[in-house]
This record gives sequence, structure tokens and C-alpha cells, in this order.
Amino acid sequence: DAQPTKRRKKKSMVWDHFITKTSSPGNTKAFCKHCNKSYAYITGTKASGTSHLKRHIELGICPMCPKTNQPPQIKDENETAPCSPKKRQRSPAKVPLGEDSCNHEMAKMIIMHDYPLHMVEHPGFAGFVKALRPQFTMASFDTIHSDCVNMFLSQKKELSDLIAEIPGAVNLTVDLWSSSQTVGYAFVTGHFVDKDWNLTHRLLNVAVVASPDSDFALNQPIAACLSEWKLEGKVSSLTVSQSLVNKTCIDNLRGFL
Repeated sequence: DAQPTKRRKKKSMVWDHFITKTSSPGNTKAFCKHCNKSYAYITGTKASGTSHLKRHIELGICPMCPKTNQPPQIKDENETAPCSPKKRQRSPAKVPLGEDSCNHEMAKMIIMHDYPLHMVEHPGFAGFVKALRPQFTMASFDTIHSDCVNMFLSQKKELSDLIAEIPGAVNLTVDLWSSSQTVGYAFVTGHFVDKDWNLTHRLLNVAVVASPDSDFALNQPIAACLSEWKLEGKVSSLTVSQSLVNKTCIDNLRGFL
């Protein structure tokens, strides 16, 4: 005698939410236990599977299914969950330590903010830098002094090249600042059109004036400026505040034009 085939037990977790009923010979439907909505399950010899039943629960289509923050995840027991790839955690990128560039930036900072060169020997500053980068070796006073001088010479060379390429003449303005002492300070600024026809200006000289009330007080700072930047014969005008000079002083300065 032929042995009757055993009906395989339903393993999918979807059957916690659905039951099956035969609606007509050869047709079986699945009914939601919560809202009684029906879905085709078996039509003749063709089975519809359970994917559409899972969506009914997982996507929140069922209005009566208990709601949670996350829709219930339904898995078949015979399904193997794919292993989600683990994200590889990136270690922080190691930035190479360039001590020369660090010393250059430190020298620029000292010049820009008028800090004392001896700050590299201050324990507080050294400790702060050590906390930022323990591998950094603090520059000595001599090293940072040399870096500041080299930076000055480099900037001076760039300015010298810029002035050498001026297509026209230079206009000078002179300021005389007084101090609480008997000395003054002369500031000589050059105004010119560069080789690219851009109007620009640069501070060309700062000089101590021992006797600011003298009729010849501005002669030496201007003469030194013209000599240093090779501007003899290239000055088209010289502007000085009227409060700083008298007629004798003006006559003395005409010789530079």
C-alpha cells in the first residue's frame, strides 16, 4: 500500500500571525490573525510563498498588529542570516612631523605678534607644545633667532625683486612719530604701480631719529631708504605732514627728487 505523504510542518515565523483556510477546492488562503485580511496562498498546484505575508506584518500594513518602534522582523528558521560586514575602524592618520616647517611657523608667529625670542625657553610654552605633540623637540633660542633673521632676509629679497621691476617712479610718504624720550621714529613708505599695473605700497624704512626737531631730521632716513632699495633718481614725489616740517626742512628734502 502507498504510504500517505506527511505534510511538512510550517517553519516560517509568519505563521505566528497567519492561519490558512481552504476557500474552495484547490484554493487556500492565508488570513491575518490580527485584521483578518486574506491573501492567496495556494492556487491549484502553485504556492504563493510567504514573502507577501511577511510584508503585511513587517511594513506595518496590518492596522491591528501591535506597533513598536521597529516593525517585527520575521525570519524563517531554515534561512541563514547573512553576516553583515563589519566596518573597519580607521585609525587616525599619522601626520609626519616636520620640525623645520614647525620652527618656520613659530618664527612667523613670533614676528607677527612681537613675542620675545626667549619664549621658546619659557616652561609654560614648552609644556603646552609638548602636550600638543610629545615628539616635537623645542627649538633653541639660537635656532629660532636664525629662523627669524632668515625670514626677514627672504622677505626683503622678495621686496627688492618687486621694486626692481617697477616700470615707473615711486612716491614716498614720511611719518615722524614722537616718543616719551627725546628720540623720534621715521617711517618711510613707498607707493608705486608694480609690473602687473597694480597700485601697491610697502613700508621701506623705519629709522630712529635722534633729534626730531632738527631741520635735517628726515634727511638721513630718506637717504638710507633710497640707497638700500636703489631708488636714486626714481622718486617722483615726497609727501610729509606740514606739522612736521618748516620751509628750511622742505628745501633740504627737495634734493631727493
